[in-house]
Amino acid sequence: MREVVTICIGQAGGQVGKSFWELACLEHGVQNDGTLLDEKCAGSIGTLYSESKEETWEPRTLFVDLDPEPIEALQKSAASILNPASLISGKKSAGHIFSRGRSESVRKEVLNVALDRIRALVDQCECLQSFIILNSLGGGTGSGFGSLLLESLSKNYRKPKTGFHIFPSCAESSSNFCSSSPEFSSSTLESYNAMLHAHTLTDHTDTSVVLGNTAIYDICRSSLGVTRPGYGNFNEIIGQLISASTLGSRFDSALSVDISETQTGLVPYPRLHFYLTSFAPITTDVALPKAKLNAKVGESICDIPTRVCQLVSDYALYEEPSVLDITKAAFEAGASLVKCDPKNGMYMSCFLMYRGEVSSKDVNEAIKLQKVRDDIKFVDWCPTGMKCGIAGTPMVVTSDGTMVKTKKSVMSLVSSTAVRHVFRRLAERFDVIFKKKAFLHSYLAGDIMEENEFIEARENIEDLIRDYEDCELDDDADEDEGGFSDDG
Repeated sequence: MREVVTICIGQAGGQVGKSFWELACLEHGVQNDGTLLDEKCAGSIGTLYSESKEETWEPRTLFVDLDPEPIEALQKSAASILNPASLISGKKSAGHIFSRGRSESVRKEVLNVALDRIRALVDQCECLQSFIILNSLGGGTGSGFGSLLLESLSKNYRKPKTGFHIFPSCAESSSNFCSSSPEFSSSTLESYNAMLHAHTLTDHTDTSVVLGNTAIYDICRSSLGVTRPGYGNFNEIIGQLISASTLGSRFDSALSVDISETQTGLVPYPRLHFYLTSFAPITTDVALPKAKLNAKVGESICDIPTRVCQLVSDYALYEEPSVLDITKAAFEAGASLVKCDPKNGMYMSCFLMYRGEVSSKDVNEAIKLQKVRDDIKFVDWCPTGMKCGIAGTPMVVTSDGTMVKTKKSVMSLVSSTAVRHVFRRLAERFDVIFKKKAFLHSYLAGDIMEENEFIEARENIEDLIRDYEDCELDDDADEDEGGFSDDG
C-alpha cells in the first residue's frame, strides 16, 4: 500500500479539501460514520484513508487555519467523518498578511501542533507515497503559514509534495483590475503574498498545479450556466480535478498511473514543475436538457410527462460526448483552469487521465489527432511528450452540486512554457506596489521579515520566467550558445 497525506491550509484550502473529501467518500463508498457501503467497490481505500481501532475509515488529512471560525464551521459540517485531531486552528486570522502567518507565536501555537499531527498520520502509513497540499496564494494563512509548513515538510520528510495552488486574480489579468470577477480579488496585498509564496514553491514542492479563480469563474458561467458563481461552484470543479489526479493510486486499472509516475513524466527540470490543467466535460443538467425539452414548440414543463422529467437529471448520460470530443475540449483555451492558454507557449509534456467508459483504442486515436494539430507545438527535445492513464471508475457528483455525472471524462496536466505568463502578470502587479513601497510596513512590523526577502523572491521568479523562456530555444540555438563543437 502506498499512502497519501492530504494537507488543507487556510480557508480556501479547507473549502477545496472539503469538496474533495465529499467526492472521495462517494467514490470509495465511505459513509458518514466511517463504515463502507460495499467493500468490493472500495478500491485501494488505504491510499487516502486510515482504518481506526473501531474498524471504521477516516480521511488521512489535516485541516489547518489560523482563523478559528472556518475550522469551527468544518467541525459542525463534517465532524462525523473527520478525526477532531485533524482540525487545527489558531487564535487569530493572519489578516491577508504573509508575515503574520510566519510569526513566532504561530510557530509555537500552530506549526508545532500541525507537525505533530502530520507525524502521527505518517506513522500510520506502511509506505508513504506523497503529500498533497491545497492552498491559496492570496491569503495570509495560505501563503504565509503555507510556506512555513512546506519548508518544515522539506526538512523533515524526503517525500514528494504535490500542490494544488489557487493563484490570485492579479496573476490572471495584465490590467490593474480584473473585470470578469472582481469580487474574487479579496485584497490589494494578494500580489505580495503570491510572490512570496511562489518563491517558496520553486524549492519546496515537487509538482505544483496552477489554478485561478478568474478562469474557473468564467467556466462556471459559460459551461454550468451559473449567473453569479460562488466559491462552492469553484470548489466543486477543483474537487473533481484532484479526484481525477489521484485516481490511478486509488483504483486498479490496466492503464492506471499514480501521482509519482506523473511527476516523473512531466517535470523536465526540478524548478520547472508548474502545471497548467483542464477538466472535460464540465456541464450541468440545467442547461443541456433544454434542447430536448424544447423539441415541441410551446410545450410547458408542466405538460411534460413524469417519465421525461425523470430523464432530465440523467440527460448527459444519454448525450455523451465521444473520447475525441472530450480530448479536444481539454486542449481548448477555455477549458484551462487558470487564465493561460498552453498553446501560447510550447508543450514540454502532457498527461491525460481518462476515467469511465473509455477504451484504450479510442484514447490512442484521439491523442494521435492532437499530436498533429498545428496549434499544439512541443519543444524540439521532447516532440512526443504525451502520456495517458485510464481508470474504469466514472466520476461521481454530490447531490447539491451543479455539475452532472458523465460516463466518461478527462483531466489534463500540462507542462508548458506558457505558464510563465502567469508569473509575468504576477510580477508586473507586484512591481507596481513594491515600487511605491506601498503597504510594506505591515509586512515588516514585528521584525518577522526584511525588505530584502521581497527582492529575493522577485529575482527568483524572474529567473523562473527566464528558465521557461530558455526552454523554447531550439536545438540549433542551444548549440550556438555553447554546445559541443568539433573544434579542438
